[in-house]
Amino acid sequence: MFHSAGRARREHDTTTIPNISALAVLQGVSKTFGSGDTAVHALARFDLTIAAGELLVVLGPSGSGKTTLLNVVGGIEAPTTGSISVDGRALTGLDAKGMAALRRESLSFVYQFFNLVPTLTAYENIAVLAELTGGAVRFRVERVLAEVGLAECANRFPAELSGGQQQRVAIARALVNRPRLMLCDEPTGALDLDTGRTVLTLLQRLCHRDDRAVVLVTHNQAIAAIADRVLRMRSGDIVDDVQHSTPLAASEVSW
Repeated sequence: MFHSAGRARREHDTTTIPNISALAVLQGVSKTFGSGDTAVHALARFDLTIAAGELLVVLGPSGSGKTTLLNVVGGIEAPTTGSISVDGRALTGLDAKGMAALRRESLSFVYQFFNLVPTLTAYENIAVLAELTGGAVRFRVERVLAEVGLAECANRFPAELSGGQQQRVAIARALVNRPRLMLCDEPTGALDLDTGRTVLTLLQRLCHRDDRAVVLVTHNQAIAAIADRVLRMRSGDIVDDVQHSTPLAASEVSW
């Protein structure tokens, strides 16, 4: 359900999703930076539910609020109004330790720029995060490297990997703690078409196979075709919310 007046027609009302499948629930959420005449309203007041097993693509031009939406869901920014829960836990009132634990156990982030440590191997870049939760680190790192098709690249440094391989290492790092919700900000923005397809295919498979939710922010309209659901944003508002009954296989997308 949405509260802003004049909202465009939507084909799928997210409030009908059973609570048992909800991984993230936003209620009355807005985000304003600054105050008075210089205030920037990055997000309008709205409700949103993100369901398990859902690949949600968020489209919109620069400044539309896409990245701010990811940041409030991921607990990087606190909403100005409203409440957010992720994997059954309310973000409101969590101290820094509690928020860190939630991100470590339930959330992961993938960005356009890979953010790999250049002096660490692919294995070590992933192991740094795996060690935060302890237990069978080597097994878990090797498992996710195999999962993204890079088992043979474990001992290579980022400079020895292609852009697509670096992004797959970043995804493996995001997967090592088995998060239920993956937040991806322009994950194919620095990649060519063929490499982008590989990354999108991986994200689509991980979402549907493991019943996790993937939220993928992009300005690339073509990527919307692979989504289970598409949100379109403008000026901090959700202006359309459309469910796809037959998403395109990521291997077939073109731009």
